[in-house]
Amino acid sequence: MSLRFVRLFVSAFEIFAELPKLSREERRRLAAAVFDLEEDTDLLRDCDHRADEHFHMLDVVEEKDSQTDSR
Repeated sequence: MSLRFVRLFVSAFEIFAELPKLSREERRRLAAAVFDLEEDTDLLRDCDHRADEHFHMLDVVEEKDSQTDSR
């Protein structure tokens, strides 16, 4: 019995097309893996963390606004 190894290459276009299908958690893990490949890993992680904090703050404000508007 012989074993065959097949290499599958996926284009950047195909990867981008699949991104919307991923969950938020899967996209975050993917982003972290990409950041690890960069020279400025620490800076990118810090920027990512700060962005997450600000998006969370914005979510809280929008939630409060929607509660106020519904009254």
